[in-house]
Amino acid sequence: MMRVPVAAAVLLVPVFLSGASAAAPDSGQAPPLQCGGKNLVDEAQRTNPGVYQTILDKTNAIPNAEGLLWKVEKRGEAPSYLFGTMHSSDARAIAIAQSMAQYLKGIPTLVTELGGTGGPESMAAVKAKMAERVAANRVETAALIDSPQDRALVGDLLKGRGVEPASALRMPPWLLMSFLEEPPCEIARERLELPAVDQVIEEIGTRLGARLVGLETLDEQLDALQSIDPKLAARMIIVEAKQKNFADDMLATMLALYTEQRVGELFAAPETLIDLAPQDIEADRVYTSGFIEKRNVAMEQRIRPLMAAGPVFIAVGAMHLIGAGGLVELFRREGFTVTRVDTSAGTGAD
Repeated sequence: MMRVPVAAAVLLVPVFLSGASAAAPDSGQAPPLQCGGKNLVDEAQRTNPGVYQTILDKTNAIPNAEGLLWKVEKRGEAPSYLFGTMHSSDARAIAIAQSMAQYLKGIPTLVTELGGTGGPESMAAVKAKMAERVAANRVETAALIDSPQDRALVGDLLKGRGVEPASALRMPPWLLMSFLEEPPCEIARERLELPAVDQVIEEIGTRLGARLVGLETLDEQLDALQSIDPKLAARMIIVEAKQKNFADDMLATMLALYTEQRVGELFAAPETLIDLAPQDIEADRVYTSGFIEKRNVAMEQRIRPLMAAGPVFIAVGAMHLIGAGGLVELFRREGFTVTRVDTSAGTGAD
């Protein structure tokens, strides 16, 4: 199930709901800034070799499954760079973002998904859009959770997040799902305005004099997120309520894979590790195809004129890079040479 990478692609979605929630769970304790959770891929390798091998097999079938930074070149033109981000403020992910400064030097144009994700004006715009969409919502999560037992489990999960269940369950499933998949530690850091990877890249680029350009509008990203089948989103909420520490474990897993540049496993691991019916897995693949690959085509078309005017540094969610429909392959089809840059040792060598 492709939920954490999806949350990474749609920046700031949880802010609207979290801003309306209580400051802390019922215990009165503030949510932790340090995230817990366990790496589920490592656990599978130790305890369930068959599941681990399935993850590896799925990953091996994905083109360009490893690497966060790629050099994009065409004869006669200065090279551009394509970097995969993760929507997290974890120190390990931030360190990777900071290491990109050497590649941003001298680049006149920085391209990100929204072209600016921090600051009070951006937050206000996000909340206004969220309010519009929630007001227009005709599908409430509560109506899609039939079982009293499941509703009680979801209610307990919401209370543990400091959210009043009756209000939250009136939210559309896509919004509530996005909120619940963001661990409390990340939300706590967002409230303190600690920058995520995307924002760090934007700050570095701005400091170095790059022009900041957005590839999408907020409405376009929200339209993509809302395209999920409401019933699938509701079932995902139930799955999370049944699995203790789900959000923390998934974040720990995604962070480990991201910092090791095992981007393909960001796709393969959730689909394999989360207990979903086969029809839900297939429905999620269809959704992911629309959410990621259709946007990739539009992104590539919008990037090319910018590259024709000079080198650019492109920073988008890491999931946009991989696969047959990923940006790496799309650029290659347009005649560019796209080569992974080995940043694992911090040397910046190709």
